[in-house]
Amino acid sequence: MERLWEEKERYGKLHLDIYSVSAEEISLFIEDFLPYERHYATLTQKQLLSLIEDANRFQWEVLDLTCCGLDTLPDEIGKLTSVQLLALGNNFFSKAKTGRNTFTVLPDTIAKMRNLEVLDLQGSCVTSLPQSIGQLSKLRYLDLYDSKIRTLPDSIENLSSLRSLHLGYCHLKEIPYALVKLNLPFIIDDSTEYRGINLTNATLDEGELSLFARPHDFIEAAYQNRTAKHTAKECKVIFLGDGAAGKSCLIERIVTGSFPEESPPTDGVKMTKWEKYPDGRPLLIQGEPLTIRFLDFGGQEIMHSMHRCFLTSNTVYVVVCESRNDAEIDRVAARWMETVKSFARDCPVILVLNKSDLNRNVEVKERDLQAIHNKYRRMIRASAKTGDGVEQLERLILAEIPDCLRKMTENAGFLGLKQELENMTEDYIYPDRFQERCDHYQIEESQRTELLNWFQDLGVAYTYTALLSEVYVLNPEWLTNGIYRLILHTPKGGFLPHSVIRETLRTPAPGDNVQGKRYSDREMGFILQVMRKFEISLEVERDVLEMIPLKMEKNAPPRYRDFSKADTLHLRWEAGYLPNNLIHRLMIRKYSEMDRECYWLTGAWFHNTDLDCEALAELSTERALDVYVRGKHNARVYMESFRKEALDILRALHIEAKEYIYCTIGGQEGRIGYRDVLKQYFDGKTEMYIPGIDVYPHPGEVLRENYVTVEYRGAKYPTMNINQYYEGGTHMNIRDVANSIFSESGAVSGNTVNVGAGDQKADFDAVAKALAAIKIPDPKKLAMLKKQLEALSKDSDLPMTAKMSMTYLLQSLNGLDENSQESGNKVWDALKPFIGDGENLSATLSVFGALGGKLFSILKAFVTPA
Repeated sequence: MERLWEEKERYGKLHLDIYSVSAEEISLFIEDFLPYERHYATLTQKQLLSLIEDANRFQWEVLDLTCCGLDTLPDEIGKLTSVQLLALGNNFFSKAKTGRNTFTVLPDTIAKMRNLEVLDLQGSCVTSLPQSIGQLSKLRYLDLYDSKIRTLPDSIENLSSLRSLHLGYCHLKEIPYALVKLNLPFIIDDSTEYRGINLTNATLDEGELSLFARPHDFIEAAYQNRTAKHTAKECKVIFLGDGAAGKSCLIERIVTGSFPEESPPTDGVKMTKWEKYPDGRPLLIQGEPLTIRFLDFGGQEIMHSMHRCFLTSNTVYVVVCESRNDAEIDRVAARWMETVKSFARDCPVILVLNKSDLNRNVEVKERDLQAIHNKYRRMIRASAKTGDGVEQLERLILAEIPDCLRKMTENAGFLGLKQELENMTEDYIYPDRFQERCDHYQIEESQRTELLNWFQDLGVAYTYTALLSEVYVLNPEWLTNGIYRLILHTPKGGFLPHSVIRETLRTPAPGDNVQGKRYSDREMGFILQVMRKFEISLEVERDVLEMIPLKMEKNAPPRYRDFSKADTLHLRWEAGYLPNNLIHRLMIRKYSEMDRECYWLTGAWFHNTDLDCEALAELSTERALDVYVRGKHNARVYMESFRKEALDILRALHIEAKEYIYCTIGGQEGRIGYRDVLKQYFDGKTEMYIPGIDVYPHPGEVLRENYVTVEYRGAKYPTMNINQYYEGGTHMNIRDVANSIFSESGAVSGNTVNVGAGDQKADFDAVAKALAAIKIPDPKKLAMLKKQLEALSKDSDLPMTAKMSMTYLLQSLNGLDENSQESGNKVWDALKPFIGDGENLSATLSVFGALGGKLFSILKAFVTPA
């Protein structure tokens, strides 16, 4: 961001460069660029209009309207003709209800903002963009990250200046051809690349995300080959609820009109077709036959992990609760409503209070359920045993079906292959067979991803992709039967030898959904690969041992009590409901650091020897995830590694969580939003307010880091005072300091580094200011540095602070001519603001130091004085 300030000083205006600005930086640093002091948390419409008038009168270039509690945007927004950067979202997991913007549309007048270059709508509730947005000829950066956007207008292809469109974690109906016409690269995995259309962790109703990993000409051909669409008269209805709630019995009553006197628990996913009423009348929609597939999910805890295989859009959800459960019914209904919202937030949900013949007086707080999921329809009372309420349930389901039917490419081959897969006796087909059957039905390669996505939506088949060219089509019931058998019929403990898994899969078990099934060793590989894909398991020793967190003991081991939570860096995420799958995925991602003597179903102890830190992560309740980190110097660095994974998992599960840091200052405990602390820490504030505590600590104290200011003593080769911890005021030549720090033995610890033969300590502020005075004569060294840093940034999982530091370094090296000495000097001058900031150096060195000797070998090239 320093570069932007320099450009503002140089050119007299703000010159935004999307190669230097990320959504992360805009959300974190936007206040640094405001031409006014933001003193508002929320704005009334009158106050907003006044602010717009001020922005127009004084020709502001930046306007921050994030988290202002706006439910609508006025047409007057078009008056902001001088604004280049407009922030309107609820940025970076700012989920507080107070101040959250809830408007869902932008006014057409936004097209009048002729100088707009950056439009930040991350985390917003906007569901579509106006056609007029195509008139923003200067718009270069459009951020819709983690927003509610569903559709994009065709006019978006007219944004000739657009270089970056962020759609990460969005749930779109489809990728319109207009986006393809922009001819920008698609990005479908985590990347620091800003140029292009970022679809990281996005989901689609229609089409397959993997298509956009292919070359652009292939994507273009896929769209050119699409013909007219027709509405498929088939869809899926999923029944969810705790075990013994009566889901299977309700489905049986709907389909056959009878009640099964004996109904064993469902182990897995049972699929039932509904095509006609019990009296033989066909199901019809718009005068045509309709097929509905009921999916009955087992109520066991595993389904919180397996939902992602089947919980999709274009689906009606029926949550079944047991009427006799008076005391817990509100909590249980809310938990399942949160589950549906997290996986299919745009799908309708019907709540059934089953077994109403046993308790007709039970009540549910429906207003609370509506607040959780805005697609909650209504509650009905029913009894699968007596049939009461079942016809009403049928009518409610059928009323939702028209909005859930999918538009499909007009291709008779699709229907032929679907029918063949439904009737096949095999449990799966190999890639060559799948390709051969597609060729038989004249299904072009560019259409096959759409086809497989439709089959998976319907529950006809589950697609397992081992490699891009190897697509295995599996029977979903066969797959889930194997996974359930492993979870329900193996010993507890969390770690299963492959020999036990092999024997379990070979032996049919009571309660199997697919009776008598025996799985081969190859089939065991399929099942484990799917479990690993959804982070249900982890292979910890190749072909020998598997970690399955769902199999861990419920109670924490005695060693748990040895971890003192006092005097730790404590971060917490809170939400309406957090499934165990959240902590299980965290265990899997951080397994290399997990203590093999202290883990249980909802938590684990972790160690990082490089950072000399340890952490305890646990789901303390079904509403809160806590991480406690203890370390002398690097607690925040280690915490960031947990935070990165936790935020990624929460976003993938579409769970909105509030994030707090807890601290004890002067014997009093308080909490504050972590982002608030981080913002003030980066801004260099010396004190901050913590609600509920009458103290004003330094942000570094809350984060367990310290700011140390040291006099800069500069010359061509300046000396620096390394006496921060010893008396005597020892000074060293900067050449010796650089060689000492960036040697293989250079030790990074907290905010200090060890230098000199006496292992004396220097703080980062002193080192940074001294390094900034060094000149590098050879631009080829800088070019080599850039390549090495780019490679390292792609290979490593970096905390947010380090990624930001890396971004500054790499972007400063853009445009380098390695044959030009003048170019090298300019690049080094651009790097100086970064290098001269001890906080930047501290964040970068702390992280890279933990990665071993890579940093030292790389950075030698640009700190060795001429």
